[in-house]
Amino acid sequence: MDQTLVLLSGAGALEDDRGVHPLRAGDVVTVPKGRAHRHLANAGQPMAHLSITTFGEHHLCADPR
Repeated sequence: MDQTLVLLSGAGALEDDRGVHPLRAGDVVTVPKGRAHRHLANAGQPMAHLSITTFGEHHLCADPR
């Protein structure tokens, strides 16, 4: 299932096999099904996001580093 992230406030980054991609409030990004990734708040700054996935099983992935 794809995952769409909507950054509501704060700032952070999306990490995947292509690198680190900065995110800030208002950004919307979709991660394709099967791509290992994680999303992180910037150090010392809270971040709020909405995660939207298709209906289905839960998923966990290992640290992509």
